[in-house]
Amino acid sequence: MKKEIWNMKNLAAILSLLLMITFHHSFANVDVKLDSANVFYSKGEYEKAIREYENIINANMVSSEIYYNLANSYYKSNKLTKAIINYERALKLNPSDDDIKYNLELANTYITDKIEIMPTFFLTSWINSFYNLYSTDTWAIISMISFVIFLVLLAIFFLTRMLFLKKISFYFSLFIILISIISFWSSYKQKQFIVAQNTAIITNPSITAKSSPDDSGNDLFQLHEGTKTYLEEKVGNWQKFRLTDGNVGWLREKDIEII
Repeated sequence: MKKEIWNMKNLAAILSLLLMITFHHSFANVDVKLDSANVFYSKGEYEKAIREYENIINANMVSSEIYYNLANSYYKSNKLTKAIINYERALKLNPSDDDIKYNLELANTYITDKIEIMPTFFLTSWINSFYNLYSTDTWAIISMISFVIFLVLLAIFFLTRMLFLKKISFYFSLFIILISIISFWSSYKQKQFIVAQNTAIITNPSITAKSSPDDSGNDLFQLHEGTKTYLEEKVGNWQKFRLTDGNVGWLREKDIEII
């Protein structure tokens, strides 16, 4: 019996070691590719840099920095639509980054369609701005740290005999747990925003929006590549979309790329 337990422990240790070696090898490969991509970019070899950044993303190693660097490479290669798509993906992961915002705005000045942005209710705008103060990971860290502080204050409240400390720890713990809850909710909302596939960029040089999900639908208006759309409904290979000015139409799925 003891021998079996010992063998099981050895097997578990060997498997753990193999997993660690595999992960270490994978991360090492990614680091090599990232360094290679950065070198290509610094040398102005943007096509090679694009290939390396894309390989990293295809290996499921994504970050706002990688998408941002990829977008810059596409921008330098005069592939504006691809640049916009990847700036948008970078901004999804890090909505408070000013460099990403600036470069995205700059890229959008070169697209054909200048869509008016409808004003949003001030409270909705304020809440969205609050969510976007930090990334989902940063909000999660704030939430965890706040919760640990809350537990410490709770322990002080129950263990101390000093009335003054009891009052301070009680009221301060309420404030801290509120921060923890708000941070957790903000992290959750940010995560929902990241995984949601409800925005897309038009990749076809020119498309005609239809009034219904078929070719026989009435022609509504024309759009061009690089324009951002908000997806609402899918029927077959057709997508219903809304623009920031409120206009609604249908287009083929092949004419867009999901952000």
